[in-house]
Amino acid sequence: MPFGFGRRDEGDLPPGSMGWPILGEALAYARSPHRFIESRAKRHGPIFKTRILGSRVICFVGAEPFDFFANNPDFVRTGGAPGHVQKLLGYSSLPLVDGPAHSSLREKVSLAVRPEAQSSYLAQNEILLGRYMKRWETLGEFAWADEFKLFSAGLCLKLILGEESNFADDEALAGTLDEYISGLNAFPINLRFNAYGKALKRQNQLLEMIGTAVAKHSPPAKTKEKSMLSWLAEPGESGDLPISAPVIRAQLLHLLFATYGGMSRILPLLTMNLAQYADVRNRVEHEIAPVPQENASSIEALVGLEYLNAVTKEVRRHNRLFATNFFSKVIQPSTVEGYEIPEGWIATGAIYQTMQDEAVFPEPGRFDPGRFADSTVDSDAVSKAYIPHGGGSESGHRCPAEDFTTLCMQQVALMLLRSHQWEMLEGQDLSLTGGPSPMPRDGIRVQFRRRTG
Repeated sequence: MPFGFGRRDEGDLPPGSMGWPILGEALAYARSPHRFIESRAKRHGPIFKTRILGSRVICFVGAEPFDFFANNPDFVRTGGAPGHVQKLLGYSSLPLVDGPAHSSLREKVSLAVRPEAQSSYLAQNEILLGRYMKRWETLGEFAWADEFKLFSAGLCLKLILGEESNFADDEALAGTLDEYISGLNAFPINLRFNAYGKALKRQNQLLEMIGTAVAKHSPPAKTKEKSMLSWLAEPGESGDLPISAPVIRAQLLHLLFATYGGMSRILPLLTMNLAQYADVRNRVEHEIAPVPQENASSIEALVGLEYLNAVTKEVRRHNRLFATNFFSKVIQPSTVEGYEIPEGWIATGAIYQTMQDEAVFPEPGRFDPGRFADSTVDSDAVSKAYIPHGGGSESGHRCPAEDFTTLCMQQVALMLLRSHQWEMLEGQDLSLTGGPSPMPRDGIRVQFRRRTG
């Protein structure tokens, strides 16, 4: 989507519809943020205004508009998210703050995803995935969407909190996290039986579980497996003291939300795309064939799988994962392409629709990992348009776990393809559900079995 959409007179607001008073276009946005942004961008252009639950919002779509949004110092996260989102995530959560508080917290969270930590996580993930592969082989037929929810919950328990779990524990946490996350996109009316009321109850349960893990945490020995909790509880590289228990709890709550909400969708879509595109799967199988069995947890081995790396990127670009990033507040007026961005408004960037920018990704609806392996691709343009985890600078709100997500996707593909095969069951409905997290309606049903010969 080109940035030069036609200038207006200096000081004009972007085009768009504000909808009903107070409510604005919240109903249409809640039904499907993806369809909402796609339709408004087609109607109004890559920068448009709307109103959602009383907030006047300006949305940026496409490589250049998103880059302007993501790197604008006059757009800050503090106070930008709707009140119920701040309440559910914890007001001191990393994606909701800016300034010195954000810099300090980012240093702590970055410790939890540095290479030394990633190596430990991959080793632990290899054991967890091996346990689930045995389960899937026994089941024979199942829905990837359901099973990767359980796996992702187990991942959260082990890697974030350092807790051992069984399938029942994973299922219980998956149900809790599903209801908790649903509340982030619900109307903020606290009733016992509605989505927001249930989410608040689930938040209390999660905080109790986190509090128990924090209370019993003790620094592990040098040779012992570390969790994200272990890293957060350690002094920073500058030697400062660990962050307080309440702030640790807020960060762990965010990590549970982000890890489960991301992995439980990214991994089933990865396995679906590998089943759908035989040429892609065959090329990945050829690339991973020389990797020794014991190197499934090796960062060096995984980083060397360049085509598989490209596949993981295309999975995240091609599928409708996240519609927007967190909202920011405009603290100083800005002007872009002759449009005024007023102080006090809310700004957000469209993630999925930006990755459909055909000026950067020709034929964006086509699944083609080669677009990330092609040396002729404009890397600067791609860096602005490929923003599956929210984009922005390394010191800003760019997801610190983006590289680990790639490694985890590569490890899952490597282990599954090495020993097993799966085919999509015929006759299932792969059309997408509505809401903020659309997935194939029948859950990606497959037949799974061990390779022979």
